[in-house]
Amino acid sequence: MASDELVLATGAPPVIPAWARAAGGALIGGVHPVRNLDDSAAWLGMLRPGGRGGQPGARRAVVVGGGYIGVEMAEAMVRRGLETTLITRSNVMSILDRDMSTRIGTVLKEAGIEVLTGTKVGLAHLRTGRSGGLPP
Repeated sequence: MASDELVLATGAPPVIPAWARAAGGALIGGVHPVRNLDDSAAWLGMLRPGGRGGQPGARRAVVVGGGYIGVEMAEAMVRRGLETTLITRSNVMSILDRDMSTRIGTVLKEAGIEVLTGTKVGLAHLRTGRSGGLPP
């Protein structure tokens, strides 16, 4: 799945998976963990036209992580007109009971967010050509 930028919302503190790191261990370009309100504000600034070094605004976003922060970021992205996908290893807001988790997933889908549950990310490839993945 291609995207302009990728939100990494896998927990606070965020869990940084191997696919999000380059060979030297640094995060690949375009992957930005969200740990706090300042991180969120920085993300929202990058979404504006010119917010990424004068580049056009993003059109598509992928949020990895279906907890509270990931759900909030996905909602913020879709409200700003981005085609948004939320990917989570289990259910959305899996800390809640199954009925509530299912309801939240339904509301996200009704808001226009593609929700992929039970999905593990093994590779990130951004439209800018930046990518990272699991070692062979």
